[in-house]
Amino acid sequence: MFITSCNGEKGPEGQQGTNNETAGAEEVITVTREEYTSSGMSLTRLDTADFFVTVHANGYIRVLPQKQAAISTYQGGFIEKINVQPGDSVRKGDRLVILSSPDYIMLQLNYLETLAQTEYLKKEYERQKTLSDANIASIKNFQKVKSDYAIAVARLNGYREQLKLLNIPVGQVEQNHLIPQISLYAPFSGVVKSVETILGSYVSPSDVIVRIIDHSSIHLLLNVFENDVMKIGPGQKVVFHTIGADRQIFSATVYLVGKSLDEKTRTVKVYARPEQKDIPFVQGMYIEAEILTDRITCPYLPEKAVVQQGERYLVLVKTGEKGDNLLFRKTEVKTGRKEEKRVEIRNPEVIGNREVLANGAYFLL
Repeated sequence: MFITSCNGEKGPEGQQGTNNETAGAEEVITVTREEYTSSGMSLTRLDTADFFVTVHANGYIRVLPQKQAAISTYQGGFIEKINVQPGDSVRKGDRLVILSSPDYIMLQLNYLETLAQTEYLKKEYERQKTLSDANIASIKNFQKVKSDYAIAVARLNGYREQLKLLNIPVGQVEQNHLIPQISLYAPFSGVVKSVETILGSYVSPSDVIVRIIDHSSIHLLLNVFENDVMKIGPGQKVVFHTIGADRQIFSATVYLVGKSLDEKTRTVKVYARPEQKDIPFVQGMYIEAEILTDRITCPYLPEKAVVQQGERYLVLVKTGEKGDNLLFRKTEVKTGRKEEKRVEIRNPEVIGNREVLANGAYFLL
């Protein structure tokens, strides 16, 4: 194989043209018939196919708010034990941390004391009611006991709900089995995002102890410019990739288009759900996406026939045969959409109906 240059023809006086334009050199590549066959080369022609019309967007990986949890305690205490660390997978109901505090004992004592008072006042209320109904006791005494009993019941219910919030078994407390520790549990299955405390530290109800996130509920939060929003609708497919060395392509489906416009960026939020469920996306990841909005018929060549050199895209167009040789002209093309190993050619007139080298173009260019 070798390369030759075919110069433009000279004028009658040996000068190249007379309109102050320099005729460009046409680079031709010659391939022998034997080389063509032995290398497994093949020819193709321009064809047409349907390509997706896309709207470009960028955005972030987000997790639904109801699938993010900041675990705190309802009543302050000291960290006794930590069972997880960042990155651990947890299931709903797994014990995360154990806390201890004298306040937990005091709450249980208050409950037992109020329980005893309530049982006494209940009997006294029933006795006074019987006497009142028989006109033996005064209504005033009956009303006083009735009020005390109602207050005791309300206080008892309040203590009982506090014990439930702290995951202290009420039944054990009523059997005089006091529990000095409480445990915090995972509200759903997910991954531990962070542990924001250490052993022995005191945490108050306003302190976050553990953060959990459920990556199975992630979605894409895309920013679409206002002039493209009318093209977007639920059900449309999205192809996207994260930023990095591994530009693996993933797919998603639009499920919601926002109704408000960001005045600063002139964009509208578009939400999509990824179709892959087992990919370890991370909350906050930046992504680039193409939303597939329509189909259009375009001329194309097989992907293997188009070779990229820097910012240029080249093909080898067959110009003829000379003896036992095939002649190809190196031709620059403008490419567009790429889909299913097809490349849209936006200037098909430079190729016309001529054949183009498919297999083997990469090695010759």
